Amino acid sequence: MFLPSLLAVALAAHAATADDESLARSTRALLARLVEADSTNPPGNEAKLVKVGAERLREAGIPCEVYEFAPGRHDLVARLKGDGTQRPVLMSAHVVEVRQVDNWGASAPSPLDGEVPVAVGKVVAELWPEAAMTPVMSLGASDSRFLRPAGIPSYGLVTIPIFEAEGRRAHGADERLPVASLQTGAVFLRRVVEELAFKR
Repeated sequence: MFLPSLLAVALAAHAATADDESLARSTRALLARLVEADSTNPPGNEAKLVKVGAERLREAGIPCEVYEFAPGRHDLVARLKGDGTQRPVLMSAHVVEVRQVDNWGASAPSPLDGEVPVAVGKVVAELWPEAAMTPVMSLGASDSRFLRPAGIPSYGLVTIPIFEAEGRRAHGADERLPVASLQTGAVFLRRVVEELAFKR
């Protein structure tokens, strides 16, 4: 569910859209197109999702590239370039199958007091003043294993607010979340990106 939020934020940034409601509408429309693309696993058919994302990015004038790593299975890479005055921000959303390997390796943890946790905490306090932000360690989303040794502090960020019962359905046959949560998640992600990249 992170993919529509990520694409919507990139499109909003490219269009210099500052309106939260516009971002929410864009996220809903993009989600509808992604849901219409049958990517049932097996076999996955990520190519259908990538096609939707690529078409939307190109419609907005954002250059992107599609890489086929197996028949019918694609990755989408897009870059929204700045003018060099601000630091870059890397965001990713997976649409690929994850396989277990025998030896994945390890890396030192990212700091809990760095600029990313500070930025996230600030936005959380603005959107949900009564919420507490708690860091956790997960065995999934392990791309950070490769980024940390390169000197890039890396964090997983759950951008979509959900109740515990909805979280238990994650990756299950009945996985779901409220549309309102997706909209709020897109706004949250956009504000975190702005805090990190656009307000220095």
